[in-house]
Amino acid sequence: MTAALRVHGPLQQRGRRFDCFGMCWTQSGYYAPEDRSDPQPALVAGRYAAAFLGYLVDRPSLCAALGPAFGADARACDSSLVAQAWSLWGERALDRLDGTFTFILCDTQERVLYAVRSPNGAPPLYFHKGSRHLAIASAYKAIFADADIERSIDERKLADHLANLSAGTARSYYRNITALAPGHLLRADAHGERTLRYRDMRDAPEVRMASASDYVDAARALLERAVADCTRTRVRAYARQPR
Repeated sequence: MTAALRVHGPLQQRGRRFDCFGMCWTQSGYYAPEDRSDPQPALVAGRYAAAFLGYLVDRPSLCAALGPAFGADARACDSSLVAQAWSLWGERALDRLDGTFTFILCDTQERVLYAVRSPNGAPPLYFHKGSRHLAIASAYKAIFADADIERSIDERKLADHLANLSAGTARSYYRNITALAPGHLLRADAHGERTLRYRDMRDAPEVRMASASDYVDAARALLERAVADCTRTRVRAYARQPR
């Protein structure tokens, strides 16, 4: 599986075994300062192993909530913050994680696997349930690295795509592979697996302010924070307005 993902991460490839779990991760580039020290697949608290793709926003709030006891600071990579958050809050950590991301996390003590896609623009995640194992990856190529998994096209999904129709977010282009929908959590253990929606953007609370200028000020503050969150970089970025 690691070799199959090499094309998506030529910079480096890593694979580790954690009890009954095998994990691999590839890196295609350094997009944020923290990426250079990213230890994926990482093991936190001797129990939680995580592979993360994407980026977190509002990291200072998350680091403050985790506290110094968990070694969280502004230099921590996103994958470590996710694993640390899970070690402290379990599935409730999802209430505190914001951004555009996909991750797989293994609880090696309880032998439980979690897979998560954020609700907004998250990278894809696919899984195949075999008779004795579960294969999950961000690309079909990695799943098909197992020669025993049949490549059978879902013709209905393909036809719906060509006709610009929705065939359901849980359907993939292969019959025996399921796509995890945005905003959903997959939990799997020896007894089976279940998928549930953990966040729906339509459930966001209604915001009421006293005046139109308050809305403008709040929107500007949110925009500035969002831009700062999304432009973490190893070099200084700037823009200049032409005269």
